[in-house]
Order: sequence, then C-alpha cells, then structure tokens
Amino acid sequence: MHRLSAVLLAAFVLALSAGCASLPSTVPVVSDAVYPADGLVTFLLENPNGYVNVTGWDRNEVQVRALNGRGVANVSVEVVGSQMTVRTLSAGGIGLEGPHADYEVRVPRPLPRIAVTTANGAIEVDDCNGTIDAETSNGAIRLTETRGIERLASSNGRIDAEVRSLDTDALVTTSNGAVRVLLDPSLNATIDARTSNGRVSVSGLALNATTTGSNELTGTLGAGGNTLRVETSNGAITLGSL
Repeated sequence: MHRLSAVLLAAFVLALSAGCASLPSTVPVVSDAVYPADGLVTFLLENPNGYVNVTGWDRNEVQVRALNGRGVANVSVEVVGSQMTVRTLSAGGIGLEGPHADYEVRVPRPLPRIAVTTANGAIEVDDCNGTIDAETSNGAIRLTETRGIERLASSNGRIDAEVRSLDTDALVTTSNGAVRVLLDPSLNATIDARTSNGRVSVSGLALNATTTGSNELTGTLGAGGNTLRVETSNGAITLGSL
C-alpha cells in the first residue's frame, strides 16, 4: 500500500467580506504543494468552513493551495492506495465554528472521481472529466465543463451543473435555492424533477414526459437509463441543453 502524508501548520488571521464569491490575491497562502497523481482514482476534500474550487489541468499532479480566512487550521494531505484525502483539521482554541480554509485545487482532468464536502462555503468544479460528488450546508454549487455527477447537495444555495454522462443514478438537491442543470441532448437517462415551491421548466431537450405538472416532471431522454433526480423545496428547476 502506497502512503504519502503531509501535514502543514500555519497561523494567519484575515477578515473576509461575507459572501465573497472569489478569493482576493492578498489572501495569505497557508499551504501550496504539488503531489504526484500516479495511480490516483479518487480525490476527496473535507473542509468544515470555506470556499472550494477544483479545476482540471493537463499535468499528472494534484496541486493543493489552501488559504486560511480566519483562525488557525491544520491542512492534512494523505494518499492511501488510489485515494488522496485532504482535510482541514482544527488546531484548537478557535471557538465553536472550527477552522476555516479556502481551497484552490488542480487535479488531472481525467481523474475518475472527485468528492468535496464543506459546511459553510461555495463549491465550484471546472473542466473535470470524472464523476463529481459535492455537498455543502450553506453555499452554492457550480459545475462547468464537467461530465458526470453522483450527488450535488446543498441545504441553502443555488445549484448549477453541466452533465454530459450519467454512469450511475444521480441526485441534485437543495432545500433553499434554484436548480439549473444543462444536459447533453444525446444522453440516455430517466429524469425525475420536483419542487415544493416553484416551477419545473425544460428547454432544448427531446424529453419524453410521463408525468407533467407546474412543479414536477418525469420522463426519459433517448432510450432512458440511469435516473437523474433533481429536487428543491424552495426554488425553480430548469433543465436545458448543452
């Protein structure tokens, strides 16, 4: 079993404006390291608080760049077998909220699976060919130039995603926020979209609807196949074509 472990400690304090959608260049870097990606199948990032951006690139390496917004955090990077795991760990003495770190990550574009969780912060994934699993309690989720998804979940936040393949059943869900999913029109899939307070609309897709209503829609694309379930409690759902 191949194992690589790196633990980095830094103490930077910076007051960030609430709801900041991008990282200013003046944010202090607490970790900036590059790791070989030979044999990697899964990249997993677990972050209690903070924004996460994952972008694909041509290099067979993973770059983890962590920026500490407030408090003190340990960043642990570990590779066991075919999985790399990045965790933001509490260094203690920073209150109930826990550590805060913002991440800019680059992964090989063909990496098969990317999983990201954060409690408070937005998640963005761009230009990645692997299957995406993203979860945040408070924040938006945005996927661009991506291929497949497993699960996109937010308690409070909008979700925007591009889906070009569906190798398994998938879920897109938020409690409070609109959802917009753009699909490859040649995709073979079963669609189940529902909202409690809002409308479901479709444009540019040859969807064979089996159930229609102002706030629900089920049907098939192409020959049908794996199920894409899209749901929100408060917000509109828009399904469109790439």
